[in-house]
Amino acid sequence: MPRRRDIRFMAFFGLLALLLQFSLGEFFRRWLVSPDWVLAVVTLAAIKSGPYYGLGAGAALGFLLDLLSGRWLGLRVLAYAPAAYLVGLWTGSFHERHRLAGFLAGIFTAGFSFLVQSFWITFLGGGSPSLAGGGDTLGRILFTAFWAALLIPYDLGFPQRPAGEPQELTLVWKPLKMKKGREA
Repeated sequence: MPRRRDIRFMAFFGLLALLLQFSLGEFFRRWLVSPDWVLAVVTLAAIKSGPYYGLGAGAALGFLLDLLSGRWLGLRVLAYAPAAYLVGLWTGSFHERHRLAGFLAGIFTAGFSFLVQSFWITFLGGGSPSLAGGGDTLGRILFTAFWAALLIPYDLGFPQRPAGEPQELTLVWKPLKMKKGREA
């Protein structure tokens, strides 16, 4: 169970990312790049704290971003949460302070979330899909990956991965042994 301090740190960085996204978004759109600060924080949470924190951060911050943008409620939850969970599983075997792992994880989360958003916008008949907020798609993916890689070596107060937490998805299946009509 997460500690209260851990939740406060994630909430602080999530709200800071929301503030940056809504305040500096127009400034960066002049150069046709609109970074996804929230997705960078979600990626960092998944790398530093594991898949379950990443899943929670992706769902909470994705919902908050959808709520504040006023369009496609729940779309970013469907995009950010599974991407962060998969990155949390994938980066379990990597050193968490390595910049290349942060960059690759940022590319994966941004690309995966773009594909999920594009699928649902097209499926729901919303027209030509682009990442919510506009901007060049490749530039947005690379910019998000750059910020995740830039911040990964620093201890920003994110909770560290618990030692006993499973780092990979494993299927636990034990066959039931029967002895003369009853369980063994």
